[in-house]
Amino acid sequence: MRKKPDNLVYGLDDKPPLFSLILLGLQHYMVASIGLIFPVILISSVNGSDADAELMVSICMLTGGISVILQSLRTKYIGCGYLLPPMVTSSFLPASIMAAQMGGLPLVFGMTAFAGFSEVLIARVINKIKVLFPPEVTGLVIMMVGISMIKIASNNFFAVNQADPGLRSTEVSIAALTLFTMVGINIWSKGKLNLYSVIIGILVGYVFSTFFGILGNKEWGRIASLPFFKFPFLTHPGLDFKLVLVFPFLIGMICSTLKSLGNVLLVQRINDAKWVRTDMESVKKGLSTDGIGCAITGLLGGFGQSTSAGNIGLSVATGATSRIIAWSLGIIMIIFSMLPQLAGIFAVMPKPVMGATLFYSLSFMIIAGLQVIMSRMIDSRKTFVIGLSMIFGITTDLMPEFFAQNFHPYIQPLFANSLTSSALVAILLNLISRIGIKKRSKLEVEPNLEDFESENYEAVKNFMTANGKLWGARQEVIEKVIGGIHELSIALAGNVKEGEKIFFDVAFDEFKIEVEARYKGEKLMLSDETGSLEMTDLVNLGASIQLRLLRYYTDKIKSTVNKDDSFVFLEFEH
Repeated sequence: MRKKPDNLVYGLDDKPPLFSLILLGLQHYMVASIGLIFPVILISSVNGSDADAELMVSICMLTGGISVILQSLRTKYIGCGYLLPPMVTSSFLPASIMAAQMGGLPLVFGMTAFAGFSEVLIARVINKIKVLFPPEVTGLVIMMVGISMIKIASNNFFAVNQADPGLRSTEVSIAALTLFTMVGINIWSKGKLNLYSVIIGILVGYVFSTFFGILGNKEWGRIASLPFFKFPFLTHPGLDFKLVLVFPFLIGMICSTLKSLGNVLLVQRINDAKWVRTDMESVKKGLSTDGIGCAITGLLGGFGQSTSAGNIGLSVATGATSRIIAWSLGIIMIIFSMLPQLAGIFAVMPKPVMGATLFYSLSFMIIAGLQVIMSRMIDSRKTFVIGLSMIFGITTDLMPEFFAQNFHPYIQPLFANSLTSSALVAILLNLISRIGIKKRSKLEVEPNLEDFESENYEAVKNFMTANGKLWGARQEVIEKVIGGIHELSIALAGNVKEGEKIFFDVAFDEFKIEVEARYKGEKLMLSDETGSLEMTDLVNLGASIQLRLLRYYTDKIKSTVNKDDSFVFLEFEH
């Protein structure tokens, strides 16, 4: 059963009041609207008109609204059941530019729909490849979702201009003021004001941006010139498909899928205080819905979309992850897609305000990924998997020119940002590191009660700690196994024949740890119903206490006899 984390004001199934729903939906729209720059970049790359760009942006908002609602559902085939907003993604930008230059917008739309349907097919088999995503890889992907966006956030926060790289003190001051407002409200406010920390911070940023001229007559005049209402389906240029573009769009789809995989894992983690492992059924439906949303936007004439990491960070930062918010956001996006003036207000969001919002959200995401990684015991193998993957991923952000110049354009999207490159390296290194790992280990223990507290106990502790790190087991479960073997060895001290040992066979999978104890001697009687115990009846009293301690550590226990051997089986849920 899922447990609501203490830091959430509105958990997954909570229902915020209507006014809160509207404000929370608007906050998410502000973050998601950052990605609407990519359709504009695409149109400008082929010298398209402003009308084409406005139409594509409207379609993206409309399909984004549909997608976020679908993701919040809990049906048999679609909907991961979480608040997981979509955002127009840069993963498809290189392939989309190639398509636009080769066959115009119809080819972009047709290939985008193809990529979306391909993700749906990938999602159907995701359960069969779950071995690729152990918790340490899962945590790395979650953390790299945030790290991969640091460059975009920094460029916006500092209003970086390649033509003039000088410091813009006004923009940086506005960014810092916006960020301080968000952080200050979250830390020091009382009541539920922290729910609206982002929207308050953004409003502060807009006010000061207007006062200092960053938002001037040009931007506000452009908004005023837009029609109040415009139905986005008046024209459609058609759909096209070319086999030569299949590979570039599949690469974009893989990058998008990896990002969405990390996002689904992240929403699982932040919505459950008792989270211990990935729910692959939720992942499958989440990726299917993500693919359906991408296919819909392609069919209707929009740009490729996938789930938004920035919006997840916003959910954590505000303490509101209710999936009901998805309906608020979806309705807002659908309405705004038909109201160009309202949408235009968010389209002119100043870069410093965008950067401050992303800085605020990403800090929560990176820590969430780190918590998943550290929820497992880490040995040298996993250290290299995590460390090398992170180093290689960050290298792609530090040396973009190197990867752009030395790799074929078809596969460049794999090295376009730290998320996709680190995820691919982590999956590969995880498979390699699994070579030689045994999921079963054996241990011999002397049934010497007097000596157990010293040599035997240290042997058990060292044995289980080493294997726990090798398996990537949870620390608290390994400690229970150590305690269980400890208490069982004490309990069997009087049952094992003189001169014989206790042989432990320990087996691990992601869901449980099983311990089989084999020895020569009497069967262990598991009933501790010894009746009324007198303080002088130390033997029965000790046996009763020992069995109670053994049951405290274990989830299941069974004792049997087979010919000359006696067995005790312990099971620990993982």
